[in-house]
Amino acid sequence: MIGNHAANLERHLKRHHSNEFKTIQQKKKIKLNIRDEATPSTSGSSGSQETLDKYVKSEFLKVKLNKEIVLKACIKLITVNGCSFEMLEYSGFKKILNPIVNAIGNHFSVNSENIKLLIPETAVKIVSEISTSTRKKK
Repeated sequence: MIGNHAANLERHLKRHHSNEFKTIQQKKKIKLNIRDEATPSTSGSSGSQETLDKYVKSEFLKVKLNKEIVLKACIKLITVNGCSFEMLEYSGFKKILNPIVNAIGNHFSVNSENIKLLIPETAVKIVSEISTSTRKKK
């Protein structure tokens, strides 16, 4: 009595013939154990199918970036690395940056005007950090 077709009969046995029901359940467990042992499992003990993730390569990369990281990197390109503001408008740079900007969304954009506005703010933050650290050392 394996499967859903024998459910009514099993319920009848359980309610009215409990001894017979117990013996049938024991036989059923034995059959299931034998069947499980005879069937080799390729995906371990979970019994679920193996996913294709390790066989299929994705065209996309997962990168941890956010708005602040992108802006800080652009500011660093200009201030520390000495790149010109024009570099932010280069087609090659835009080709790299546009998918990131689009993924961030929320009307976020990177251009020379935005970075020019952020450089003084960043400089003020750096100066205040330096002054607080020197005060703590005194």
